[in-house]
Amino acid sequence: MSTERLVVWERVDAIDAVAWDALLRPGGDFFMDRRFLRAVERSMSETTRLWYLLVRDEAGRTVATAVMSLFKANAALLAEGSAAVWMARLERVSQSLVTLPMLFCGVPLSGGQSHLRVSAETDRASVVATLEDWLWTTARKSRARVIVWKEFGPAEEEWLGPALKGQGYRRADSLPMNHAPTGPASFDEYLASLKSRKRSVLKRSRRAFAESGLTVEQRTGGAETAALYTDEVHRLYEHVLSNAKVRLERLPAGMFRELAREMGDDVLFTFVREGERIVGMACSAKDGDEFHQVFVGYDPDVNERVELYFNLFYEAIDRGFRLRPVDLSVGQSADDFKAQKLSCTQTPLWFYVRGVDLVTRLALWLAFEEFCPPHALRATGDEPAEETPGAGAG
Repeated sequence: MSTERLVVWERVDAIDAVAWDALLRPGGDFFMDRRFLRAVERSMSETTRLWYLLVRDEAGRTVATAVMSLFKANAALLAEGSAAVWMARLERVSQSLVTLPMLFCGVPLSGGQSHLRVSAETDRASVVATLEDWLWTTARKSRARVIVWKEFGPAEEEWLGPALKGQGYRRADSLPMNHAPTGPASFDEYLASLKSRKRSVLKRSRRAFAESGLTVEQRTGGAETAALYTDEVHRLYEHVLSNAKVRLERLPAGMFRELAREMGDDVLFTFVREGERIVGMACSAKDGDEFHQVFVGYDPDVNERVELYFNLFYEAIDRGFRLRPVDLSVGQSADDFKAQKLSCTQTPLWFYVRGVDLVTRLALWLAFEEFCPPHALRATGDEPAEETPGAGAG
């Protein structure tokens, strides 16, 4: 569409708010909300460069918005299988060998969300081509080694996949998203719906938690919540992240504080205390008529005594149930626990990757599935084993 006009901003506060908000989902669009983007910008500007792109048609109407980010990722932490072994060996020689500048359509936050909105009434393939032209030019200027579009579900894949494949991208499986049932109005109501055997196991855990002396504090955003999120609380998140199989980013404590300051009632924090000390934290997002449990952190010593992680999750999900969302997503990790305890189902997510320089293109061509292995959905009816999570995302 030769009549498209691309506008690029490098600061959230410079964005044309009316034009940007024109494509936000009705009722709320947490991850494209300018408040959320401001929180990312303020807390991650030292390690990440951000751009905000808007495409207008010939009549001046907004037909697409996207957030792009450039940062250096450790390929040794992203790789899986045999690729992870080779990356670890290279990292022992020099970390610079595995640290790659990467340009994303999206922000450096592993929440299973995309940061692309395209009007259904426009030529989407043309919009993708316009954005890709900008990405390719910027990648060459910034010496990025890889371009990635992330993360997209089946509805977006239907039109985005063909457009990106035509631009030379390959599709890769992201980790599937887990979804809790949306029928119950509370966690207690969810418990009542379970068969007696499963219900008795969960009730036993809940009873032990109630008798442990630990207390739960539910909060929305605000200055007081930001002040509660101390460096000590952040180390709970870092403990969980350190056990992750795949790690795109390590969010700074300032990110959570900025979310609390910016997002008001749309960000929800669940704190578990032992006396005055916070030993568990969950951060969730109220996204219009959807609810996303995004990040958790917990004290591993307390967890051994009283199943802190499980009960922290139950308390956070109770808030989701009570909002009666049409979708209740609970993250891309701890799949066994979520299937067994929360009766979760899964939906696939994908990302698209393209090498920029010759060496990276060759590496992806020779060992694409080693770097980007498939992630099958859990079959309905699987009876998983007990599991403790190993990722910062809920």
